[in-house]
Amino acid sequence: MPDPLGSAETNTDPNSCVNLQSGRICKPWTISADGVTFMAVLESGVLNGTYMGLPVVDGMILEVYVDSKGYPTVALGHKVRPEDKLKVGDKITIERAREFTKENFDECESAINRRIKVPLNQYEYDALVSIAYNAGPAGGIAKLVDKVNTGSYAAIPAYIKTYRAHGIEWRRALEARLLKQGTTARLTIHHIKRPTTPRDIIMRITKLAAAAILAIGYLQGSYASENLTQANCLRHVGGGGFGDFDCYEGHTKSLEADNQKLSGAIKMAHGISDENKAELVSYMRAQDEAAKACDLAISIEYPSLKERERRNHIELYDVMAARCRYSIRKQQNEFLHDLRSITTN
Repeated sequence: MPDPLGSAETNTDPNSCVNLQSGRICKPWTISADGVTFMAVLESGVLNGTYMGLPVVDGMILEVYVDSKGYPTVALGHKVRPEDKLKVGDKITIERAREFTKENFDECESAINRRIKVPLNQYEYDALVSIAYNAGPAGGIAKLVDKVNTGSYAAIPAYIKTYRAHGIEWRRALEARLLKQGTTARLTIHHIKRPTTPRDIIMRITKLAAAAILAIGYLQGSYASENLTQANCLRHVGGGGFGDFDCYEGHTKSLEADNQKLSGAIKMAHGISDENKAELVSYMRAQDEAAKACDLAISIEYPSLKERERRNHIELYDVMAARCRYSIRKQQNEFLHDLRSITTN
């Protein structure tokens, strides 16, 4: 049952009436500057400092760099286009970074404006855009849209906490808190350290609930930052954004290069038979095929090639695929090191 806008006693006077007005706002909705900042830190893992040696302000990278897929990128995962007139190494202002980020939000904002049929507070809208940006603006928010459109506002935060939340429970907890309390919740996070085990996840959520989220004004407090590098980024993954994607992909490339070197060394080792070499080649090909299959997460959510090509930012499904590839290459690397140790001994 939808939450009531107000209440009054009934009577028999036909001329009596009660004027009611919702504090929520009607369409069109547009994400706020605070909403952009909220999403930026969730996506990148650091609010201010450096990310892979690049300057970060309000969670947005202000220098054009080449991402793990080889694309010039800036701001919050914005893929540089010819009309942007930017090249790798160019620096941009925070204002322009916000403009790029809002452009990337267009598809998500359009979906929320088009599909949500009940009024929203600004912070409720910001939270929904954050989820759409992460889970995908099409089928990724279908059930969430149905839930919101019931008008049962009080029940939505609890629903969000478990909505497509596997591995990113801490993120959904923050989005639910934002939707529930808006500017009455403030995050004082020294840095966002993403959990990597079920126990870590439980402990992290507990700590967030007990200490990390304090009173008045969200994301307006002071953040201390830990500079993220390729060496330490795996300690911070779990937000399901472009920071996670670049981290996993960067480590995967390093592992792939090392795996090729190990495979070559094993083939050249003394006492390795032609049959062993053939089995090794077969094993390496099988791992390559397994890594390719990791894109299944993306193709299930976006069945057509046109849909996949139209996306302009990293979503949870890209991170799933990147994490899958990393896991395969990491296990492969450990096995090849074991084989190498046999041949050297």
